[in-house]
Amino acid sequence: YDQALERQEKEVHELAANHFNRGKIHDLLFNLGQALHHYEKASRYAPEDLTYLNAYAATLTRQNEFTKAEHAYTNLLTVRRMLAKANPSAHEADLAMNLHNVGALYRLTERFSESEKALLEAITIRRRLAQADPAWEPDLAFTLNNLAGVYAVTRRFTEVPPIVWTGFLRQ
Repeated sequence: YDQALERQEKEVHELAANHFNRGKIHDLLFNLGQALHHYEKASRYAPEDLTYLNAYAATLTRQNEFTKAEHAYTNLLTVRRMLAKANPSAHEADLAMNLHNVGALYRLTERFSESEKALLEAITIRRRLAQADPAWEPDLAFTLNNLAGVYAVTRRFTEVPPIVWTGFLRQ
């Protein structure tokens, strides 16, 4: 009986992986409706695999299903924050990525103060990562660019907080 349960659990994880891979194929073919279907199934079959939920949330955003995307990102952020608190070196980069993505989602939905808050938190993490390893600088620049977009849309050019500029220009 225990062996049967173990086999079935393994099969569920394989099924989730297969749905995720099918989703990636459809994503590459710009068939987002089918990609979304497979990413959703993958995240339901293996909710502990955050890669599946992230792909689902990102595709929801690209399909303009913002309410569902926000729900998925909120779930992701809750788990990523706990993981990053327990083991920052292993999980902070993923937390920063999700903060960046939710900041972009809030910008798309014109929730600019929430976008700014998420992007500033992502910048704090990505700046720390970039100081330790310059390979993270492109990710930092990407998030800074998105924050600049928020300030441009809200016409708040003179209100850019010092954290944005700190260490940005090299000597």
